Amino acid sequence: MGLNFYTNKKEYKLFYYSLLIAILCTILSQSSWSIDFKIAPYLQLSWIFPLILGFQFKSLYNIITPILLLSILFVYCIFMTAIFPDSDYISILSVQRIPLILMLLIIGNNASRKLSQSQLQKVLLIATSIGGFLLLISFYLKPGELSYSENSLQLGTRKNTLAILILTCIYIVYKLNTNKNRISQICIFIYFLSAIFLMISMKCRTAIFSIPLICVSEFILSKKKFKLSTIIKLILVSVGIISLFPNIFQYIFTDFIYDDINTKEMNSMNVRYSMIETFNKLFANNIFCGTGKLFIENFYLMNLLNLGIIGFTPLLLFLFWSYKVCFSLNNRPLFSLNKILFILYTFNGLLEGESPFGPGTRCFILWFIIGYSISYYGKTKKTIMKTIISHKIE
Repeated sequence: MGLNFYTNKKEYKLFYYSLLIAILCTILSQSSWSIDFKIAPYLQLSWIFPLILGFQFKSLYNIITPILLLSILFVYCIFMTAIFPDSDYISILSVQRIPLILMLLIIGNNASRKLSQSQLQKVLLIATSIGGFLLLISFYLKPGELSYSENSLQLGTRKNTLAILILTCIYIVYKLNTNKNRISQICIFIYFLSAIFLMISMKCRTAIFSIPLICVSEFILSKKKFKLSTIIKLILVSVGIISLFPNIFQYIFTDFIYDDINTKEMNSMNVRYSMIETFNKLFANNIFCGTGKLFIENFYLMNLLNLGIIGFTPLLLFLFWSYKVCFSLNNRPLFSLNKILFILYTFNGLLEGESPFGPGTRCFILWFIIGYSISYYGKTKKTIMKTIISHKIE
């Protein structure tokens, strides 16, 4: 199902390359090099070019639902900040991400009028292949910068952002790579193993927990049946790992998942438990309007506590809208890919305070593809309605 409406080939090429550069620059903005040279914000500004080159007022109409829902949330936060001067609803992380989310939805919707699915897949494959690999290299070159022993919330957030972004790039390369020869598969496998080793050594829990989630989700959505040969291979691999690393379970449960490091360390599981306890104590007294601004390493609990039921409702409706757009489409590679990303980032929200909105631009591909999907989603609904009407006439 193609939705190419572009007529000017030159304009299409400019948009194509501007989009490629924007995605690549956004990935590289998280690298140690961009942090050292303080150019990360400027790299992310590259999204301005595809926004200008592809902008159409019609795209605003196509995303009227998220615009209304997020606008209601933003107005609510302004109103509550004015009523309660001691609070700071505008500084809530999810509220700060609203302009970025809307911009990505608009650009994605514009892209559906200039790029076919195969063209967009090519853009994503090139950008994530190059960007993800360079990001992994920068991760390796400056491990001391992300030392687990350092006591810094910002450091923990940056570490997990890098790990999830690299994992996203690897999955996109695996999913969209049409070259299935043995060398290509070996390269992707080595790429994946290098990332795994680094994630474990840096104790990037969220990223490690996300790997089995991606595998299970991919298996369920593809509707494949487990073969006996696959089960035997999994058992043999598991036995091999246990034989090579007999203390692996002790490491996983005592040193990786739960450790007894200083409770001030933001990566400590103790701190996460104390945050949940804070939610339990404060939510009952702030059930409708929220507290204004508190940080909890759980996207849903944090926003429910900060915004209250009134403010959390439009945010929850926006997530339901996103889910509907994402999961109502067919299982072509691009849409199938985004379903997994939606599951991944939604799950990450249980362990982090910003996903699926952030941190920064980490989840940008999800919202960009959802924006791209809106035109296909609208056409799918029209097709269903026509089918229902024709059956009624018959």
